[in-house]
Amino acid sequence: MISRRTFFRGTTLGLGGLYFAPFLRQLDAATAGGPSPARVLFFVQGNGIYPAEIQPQGIDRKKEPGTLEDRSLDGIKLPFSLEPLQPYAKKMTLLHGLSGRIARGSHNMGFAALGCWPSGKQAYGETIDAGMARQLGGIYPHVGVGVSNKPMALTYNVTSAGRHKALPTVLDPVLAHQQFFAAGTSGDSRKSFDVDTNLLDFLADDVKRMQSRLDGTDRQKLERYLQAFESMSGRQSKLAKMADQISKATPRVDPKLATISDSRTGPTGVFDRLEAQF
Repeated sequence: MISRRTFFRGTTLGLGGLYFAPFLRQLDAATAGGPSPARVLFFVQGNGIYPAEIQPQGIDRKKEPGTLEDRSLDGIKLPFSLEPLQPYAKKMTLLHGLSGRIARGSHNMGFAALGCWPSGKQAYGETIDAGMARQLGGIYPHVGVGVSNKPMALTYNVTSAGRHKALPTVLDPVLAHQQFFAAGTSGDSRKSFDVDTNLLDFLADDVKRMQSRLDGTDRQKLERYLQAFESMSGRQSKLAKMADQISKATPRVDPKLATISDSRTGPTGVFDRLEAQF
């Protein structure tokens, strides 16, 4: 099996052209009680890509295709951007011709890339990655990591679980390491994980005590907080039980990646962050 790191190191453009039929079949298998599906991975390229960059050689690209053509990639040479995937061409589907015009195609459309609604400022619905995460479940149903040339740790402009329910994209590799692998580490990182676990348990108990003194709408409002705290506490408990397994898969991360330079002439560290995220 090709590793994730090897896959992405050689793939600079065009992952948005990979078709999702295999994943949808696995989703059907999951709902029917079949084997657990593989992870579904979305690679979002800022400002999009040029269609010509992912067009197989020898196949003409029509600007306004009027009919659906189903062609085999057997014996077809992939373009430069997809050359690392050439050995796997027989297992791939490239779906071309999808229109994103409904998203209005500006630089600030954000959620529209995976949600196909004409707005970049608000999360009007559920994006496809959040929808699949909801169906697949897991300790972390959705994990979003990214990179920016600005010194930000988080952003909320790609994924949405519903109206006004944007999900975070972690831009700091050090923060991502702490968030997803702390249970399998030792020292200060593990201590911080345990403190967070105890704090969540305390907050959940505190909300329950407050609920016992309230009635009606105030009690219902606190119920949402209680559900959130109990959900996060339950996740911490599951991660703690998997500590040994997590420790075996925990990658190393350079603490220097926590900072990024805003230099316009010298190295900024953006590409180091990009490598670390993959």
